[in-house]
Amino acid sequence: MSAYTLAQSAARRTVLLAVLVLGLAMLLLTACGGDDEEPVAAGSGTGTEQASSDGGSGGDGKCEKMDTLVTGASPALAYAPPQIAETEGILAKYCIKLKTESIAGAAALLAQVQSGRAQLGLLNPAGIVQAVQSGIKLRIIAPNTEPGDFALVAAKKNDQINELKDFEGKTLATSLLGANTDIAIRVILEKAGVKNVKFVQVTSANIPQAIINGQVDGGQGNEPSLTQFKDQYKVIHENPMVEAFGQGSPVTYAYVTEKFYNENKDLVTRYQKAYLEVAKMIQADETPFRKAAVDFAKLPKNVADTMRLPTLGTDYRFEALMTQINALAKYKSLKQAPSEEEMRALFVPLPGTDGV
Repeated sequence: MSAYTLAQSAARRTVLLAVLVLGLAMLLLTACGGDDEEPVAAGSGTGTEQASSDGGSGGDGKCEKMDTLVTGASPALAYAPPQIAETEGILAKYCIKLKTESIAGAAALLAQVQSGRAQLGLLNPAGIVQAVQSGIKLRIIAPNTEPGDFALVAAKKNDQINELKDFEGKTLATSLLGANTDIAIRVILEKAGVKNVKFVQVTSANIPQAIINGQVDGGQGNEPSLTQFKDQYKVIHENPMVEAFGQGSPVTYAYVTEKFYNENKDLVTRYQKAYLEVAKMIQADETPFRKAAVDFAKLPKNVADTMRLPTLGTDYRFEALMTQINALAKYKSLKQAPSEEEMRALFVPLPGTDGV
């Protein structure tokens, strides 16, 4: 085989790998607008630093050195928890410095984590399962967001739609076909006896006007649009994901590669402790989260002050997770649902627990 042919073959393999990685993460963060996110300002670093796990035990701020943890973010609230932990000084207590790189969305972050350019990713359950089933070795290290900022809505002026059964024979807008939010709507409609609905994919930014102008009969109402268009929206169901999958059903998890976890177990434990501290802080007082909605997600303050926020989980919600995974498989978002044993093997136990 000639050198030219070898080069062609290598190039083809590189392209195929890139396409695979991009395809795996398409089902991410749709409850938070993650399917069509725009980049935020880039961080100061290159994203090539290697984290280490000997910076100190953490928790008291007495650190021999700070370990850098590289992640990526775009202005969706699902990316906010690590940013809040950094801004509030909680990561520093555990001897961690967060470096955030600009990303175009979930696919780019998954590629960076897999390559080692970033260490910490945020992804929904379907995306993680798809990645693992394709051979990418990941470990879930912490909860992240749970439902709270997503509803099923219609236009207030649409007097034909007042309850779920009214969607029979109608058209609904979804930001990503097959995503967890999309499947949640399908599940609750089926439970209500609705069998004939057409779903059309519309970018998050364009869904409000599509609903209000009557191009579709209803669809996803994600924040901040729920607040921005509250005078023009009619909420048909407050929280489809909770009814479809159970209370606290995970929207996103924090993950790392298996290699990174095996080489940095102490650092992972410190991140887990920092995240849990943030989650409990937000449960007691949402002010830092609303501040992040302005400073990080770039939302107007009047919207950030009143909008529905996603909740931050303090455990993995495994039972609700498996309900979600099985529903995703039923509606063909996943080719096959992994077993409970296979799913449990992905999770790194949270501090003070034996498993999930």
